[in-house]
Amino acid sequence: MAFERFENIGGIYVTKASISNRGVVTLSQGTCTRYKLNKEIAKYVQLYYDKESNLIGMIFVAEKEGAVANVRHRGTSLDFSAKSLFDFYSIMPRKTSMYEVSKAENGMIIIDMKTAKERKTKNQKETEQNP
Repeated sequence: MAFERFENIGGIYVTKASISNRGVVTLSQGTCTRYKLNKEIAKYVQLYYDKESNLIGMIFVAEKEGAVANVRHRGTSLDFSAKSLFDFYSIMPRKTSMYEVSKAENGMIIIDMKTAKERKTKNQKETEQNP
């Protein structure tokens, strides 16, 4: 048996996305790490939507040509505004929600809109703990 020493306590490795009720998409530290979305590679994003499967596709690029949104790197995560996409397809979430993220064979990063889990506010969490 070969043990590996784990030293990355406190790191986030879950691949997830959140979408706010204002159309801001945030990809977690785990998503950025797993799919190598760093400041040099992911400066802009091209967006796609599959109506039938309710999937949002994202291709991150270093050059602005063909991209629709600037990417902002926020420490260990990244975000961008996709309000126009959500408004156009009438798929804006009512409340900020979390979604599963995967990567297609063609390199496109996919947000599955069917996996929405409403993010609880601090007040909702406290109410559940202290009924």
